[in-house]
Amino acid sequence: MDVPAGFSLGTAPRQEVVDTTDDLVAGMFDRFLKGAPAPELDDAASRYPLVFEVR
Repeated sequence: MDVPAGFSLGTAPRQEVVDTTDDLVAGMFDRFLKGAPAPELDDAASRYPLVFEVR
């Protein structure tokens, strides 16, 4: 894939990024739009190695 100068796609494994994003976005929809439980959003930083909390 061509990446414009100055931009980086990172070094995280592509499939891990896709899986993590899918899980967290689905959890967000479940919790905030459907009112359903979404345990994947609770302490996501410990469940997903690519996620870290910023305060």
